[in-house]
Amino acid sequence: THCTPGGGCKIYENRPTVCARWYCGWRKLPHLTDHWRPDRCGVLICFVGEGEGIPPEFPQLGLKFDVVASPRVLAWDPLIKLIGLEIAQGRPVFLGVPAPIGYERRKVFLNYAMAHAVRVRERQLMLECLEAAYRVGVQEGRAEKTIFA
Repeated sequence: THCTPGGGCKIYENRPTVCARWYCGWRKLPHLTDHWRPDRCGVLICFVGEGEGIPPEFPQLGLKFDVVASPRVLAWDPLIKLIGLEIAQGRPVFLGVPAPIGYERRKVFLNYAMAHAVRVRERQLMLECLEAAYRVGVQEGRAEKTIFA
């Protein structure tokens, strides 16, 4: 109820303590510059833990890249490079896809779908994988789903 489409939290200045103590990946990952601030780049990086859809053969701490602005951000080179780097290092990576207000974002598991593109370091192929994952996520039903592509 406090979400403004395309604008964030309506009660940000008076948000609950649990919200005030939560930090996104931009605040927690020291190598990310100000360009990665979610309101500037259109991507919110979140941590995904055990029990949140990570396949058992992966470490149980991963990253989710939530698209919070236009899906055009998928073509942003720093995003493609970071996702590729994380996948190459074996970290589980998800793409968070917008959902209607009141529903959790859907997340699409990227590691399997992007493995070849990351291995051959082909930017255009990685972009096509990200765009396809986004489309799959958008087409899914209203409840959050984890898709193994």
